[in-house]
Amino acid sequence: MDKNRKTMIGVGVGVLVLLACCVCLLLGIGVYVYQEQLMAWLGLAPSQKVARILPGETQFYASLNPNVQNVAGYQNLKKLYIDNPDVQAVLDEFESEVKKETNLIYEEDIKPWLGPEVVLALPDLTQALEGSSDTPPIVLAAQTTDQAASDNFIKKVLAEAAKDSEPFTEEVYQDVTLHIQENQFSNDKLVVTTFDNLVVIASGEQLVRDMIDKSKGKSEQTSLAENAQFKKITGELPANAVATIYMDLSGLFDVALQESAFELPPESTQDLEAFEAVAMAGTLQPDGVQIDVVATYDVEQMSEQMKTSLRQSASANAVLDDVPAEALFVYNGNNLNNIWQQTKKSLESNPDFNEGMKDLEEELGFSFENDVFGWMTGEFAVVLLEVPPPDEYSPPLGGYALIGADDVDNARNRVDKVIAALEEQGEMPPLETETIDGIEMKVFRNSDDQIQGGYGFYKNYFLLAYLEDSIKAVTVASQSPLTGSDNFKTVQNRLPGQNNGYMYADFDRVRSVVEDQLSDYEREDYQKNVRPFLVPIHAIGAASSTGGAEQGVNKGSFFILISE
Repeated sequence: MDKNRKTMIGVGVGVLVLLACCVCLLLGIGVYVYQEQLMAWLGLAPSQKVARILPGETQFYASLNPNVQNVAGYQNLKKLYIDNPDVQAVLDEFESEVKKETNLIYEEDIKPWLGPEVVLALPDLTQALEGSSDTPPIVLAAQTTDQAASDNFIKKVLAEAAKDSEPFTEEVYQDVTLHIQENQFSNDKLVVTTFDNLVVIASGEQLVRDMIDKSKGKSEQTSLAENAQFKKITGELPANAVATIYMDLSGLFDVALQESAFELPPESTQDLEAFEAVAMAGTLQPDGVQIDVVATYDVEQMSEQMKTSLRQSASANAVLDDVPAEALFVYNGNNLNNIWQQTKKSLESNPDFNEGMKDLEEELGFSFENDVFGWMTGEFAVVLLEVPPPDEYSPPLGGYALIGADDVDNARNRVDKVIAALEEQGEMPPLETETIDGIEMKVFRNSDDQIQGGYGFYKNYFLLAYLEDSIKAVTVASQSPLTGSDNFKTVQNRLPGQNNGYMYADFDRVRSVVEDQLSDYEREDYQKNVRPFLVPIHAIGAASSTGGAEQGVNKGSFFILISE
């Protein structure tokens, strides 16, 4: 190969490498500049385009990313809902009703231009709580990917308003056309406009003008996206959320308390005012929907009892071993005495409470402090079960409560004292001793001589039960406990491990019980309009985390198990 040819090849390769480097550099710059937009389009992160032009003090903000097709959990929901002909029939009927009312069709008028962000915001929520006659400013904004299509949508909205004798007029602000509708009964104005690739419908004209100024860089005002509190709390949420809700609690409780008909004790008011904000985020999982909740608060501003309550240790959740896998609903936690102490301290700031409690205890003949709550220092659980009903008019529901005690003998003595006092007051039905599956119970019977309910002790728990079959369920629960249920284990894996206890519902069983109680008239509508949405839901669970209290952050999660 001659020298010139080698040189040309070398130059060609060098040029290609240089071009490749330039392309990579441009792609890198593009990804950096449009990272948020790209992530939003892929459904991997929420966009904050609207948050960057909303007022910094915005009190309510809800954002939805409609572009979830690339999220793993979307295919699960698509298969179970969107591709379900029964569900589609209900949605088609709903869409038909919307078309009659508005002459709008989602597939034709909105979907062609709808981008990766839809936002509902109320900048001044306190105005709504104060009962003002004027409508508080409300913003509905959506990114548009095809302004010609979104302009057609706006034209259709304006035309429908004109038909209803509620026409819009036009104004131009900062080269942006505002369509404004006057309200003949108030000073409210509805504004429809498009700017910065956003379709905006808002109830405040000045609010829209301020948003336009912010989008054009002509405002020095802090935006919601720049608000330190908003950034702090949303930073605690999952990055791949498809829906986010934020509420600034500052000042809201003050207004709510002022408008309410009753007055809270000072310490309760102090604790409410310490809360700063709450936020929620929804994420799609391959087997359901998860909702994470975060609350932030000023630790120093809280009362000592609230600080103690937030610092309580995690529940061992050992009580769940005595809950059967067939349970319809379970709520468990730890140390009812501690909960009582926190509640009592808050109420004691009201002198009427102390006086009323003293009178009540003297009348009843026992102490709530020592005889009722004092021994309730262990774990507890409230359980709802499906059992044969006592008669044809009662639902097939039973249940029981387990309340743990560190000193069972003391608990027995305290319970005996309370029952004896209630019997003396004539507040108890006749009780008899009955041994049911090895548990000695004090029970009472109904008119058909069936055991209606009773109490006793099982292991280190005080047992309070409704219906005999509920008592029997406790004794066999350990053979097939809730902790071995596939549905419960799936839900549990999505919730915080270190928690204050679980709230759990077996939706399959709950739905079955409800369906059995429906009348023929109710069943027809239920089968058509409700059941298709419920069948894929198998269980629902929730738990709050015990971490973060010292930093003024409290977290919790809900999980809805949705699968075939």
